[in-house]
Amino acid sequence: MTIMQIFLLPLVVFLVSFGQIFFKVSANRINIDGTFFNWVDMWMVLGLGAYGISLFLWLIVIKNIPLSLATPISGLTYVLIPILCAIFFNEKLSIQYFAGSLLILLGIFITSRN
Repeated sequence: MTIMQIFLLPLVVFLVSFGQIFFKVSANRINIDGTFFNWVDMWMVLGLGAYGISLFLWLIVIKNIPLSLATPISGLTYVLIPILCAIFFNEKLSIQYFAGSLLILLGIFITSRN
């Protein structure tokens, strides 16, 4: 893998993860009784932007890296999003989270080896 490929794949993971955080902030601010335009705010736009950019970067990634390698590594979002939720929303991380994250990391390690 080139330096650019090594940089792009984690960038996709971060963009998807922060996109989820932006969506959560937006969802917390939604007035359910309001119109559609009350649902669209800066946080939703940031989430959509993060997802949109990650989509285009993902296309570059899978053009240059085997999908069988890129997809397991993208699973890091399942580890990162709960950490970000703990930081930004004071959500609690359980022992099950840490055990599951360890299994995800082990799976990524195993599947990424030649």
